[in-house]
Amino acid sequence: MVLDTPVLMTERLVLRTHRLEDFPDLCAMWSDPEIVKFIGGSPQTPEQVWQRLLRYTGNWALFNYGYWAVFDKSTQQYIGNIGLAENHREIEPSLRYPEMGWTFIPSFHGKGYALEAAKCVLAWADEVLKRRCVASSMKKMFVRFA
Repeated sequence: MVLDTPVLMTERLVLRTHRLEDFPDLCAMWSDPEIVKFIGGSPQTPEQVWQRLLRYTGNWALFNYGYWAVFDKSTQQYIGNIGLAENHREIEPSLRYPEMGWTFIPSFHGKGYALEAAKCVLAWADEVLKRRCVASSMKKMFVRFA
């Protein structure tokens, strides 16, 4: 079953729900030591990536928000993930808001793709979810909507 999640577009990107056929791209990304060096430290096994894929879609099913797969609009190449999740992580301070996270393959780092995608997701959340805040533990900061 494919959930009815929104497709978002920016000038350079297409953000859409994850699909089963994205699994090989997810495995390639999450097995890259460069990707995981600050997120857990160890490359992920296919089983761990499968659980991640289920978590991405599960957030949509339970909360009406989640992660999008991100593609370069001109090439249709998979380049990463971005979205909002309820992770219930044991961190201090605890996150009382949806947590925003993102991961992009290294060849797309430093080109503004994450910022472009984040602005798009936050605009969607502001309009659709009417959220006042989204947390990001990656930078230990809170993003407040205007």
